[in-house]
Amino acid sequence: MSENLKAAADSADLRAIVLKGFSELSATKSLETFADKDGFFHALVEALPLAVYTCGVEGRITYYNEAAAQLWGRQPKLGDDWWCGSWRLLWPDGKPMAHDECPMAIALKTGKPVRGYEAVAERPDGSRVPFVPYSTPLFDTAGKMIGAVNMLVDITDRKNAEAASRHLAAIVESSEDAIISKSMEGVIQTWNAAAERMFGYTAPEIIGRRFHRFYTTEDIDRKKPDQALAAATT
Repeated sequence: MSENLKAAADSADLRAIVLKGFSELSATKSLETFADKDGFFHALVEALPLAVYTCGVEGRITYYNEAAAQLWGRQPKLGDDWWCGSWRLLWPDGKPMAHDECPMAIALKTGKPVRGYEAVAERPDGSRVPFVPYSTPLFDTAGKMIGAVNMLVDITDRKNAEAASRHLAAIVESSEDAIISKSMEGVIQTWNAAAERMFGYTAPEIIGRRFHRFYTTEDIDRKKPDQALAAATT
């Protein structure tokens, strides 16, 4: 996927456009014709790098785009699969999630959008994809719920970055060498245990302060801290 598409996939504006589009379709009672591949909006959703699918009011899947099939690793049968097309669903801690407990099921049961969840889809080949769902019930002009749309945002890259960050933090903290990081302005941001032993400051005492305190007054007058900072950032 190109960087532009990745940026679009993370865009709250894009999510809002899609959810608004489905809401307008449902209000005109044309949602049921969506799977007939009619119109610009259908082509737009098919081209999205975001997984999108819909369910009828009873919970059976009525539509999904290619991105959803790729995320699930399978192509569910329309009208047969319920709630979600994933082979298996898991909570973030790895515990199984029943399909009727998934955000789409909750949205259809409560008639309210579901936000703030994370889940993991397990594919038939055993690979797993962490995602954030945006389950939103759809209503016709009379206010009757006719189904729901769900958008699944793959957060694999974010989870990998978080894991790498935790791994790096563990290495830094366990190092016998004093390791310190600072911002471009010279503000101390990290301070490991070895730095505490060497300089005598605890992390809460020093993080957020400028590294100038490690220079003498004479060196500060000679602008040595600024020169060191300039050299480190060029």
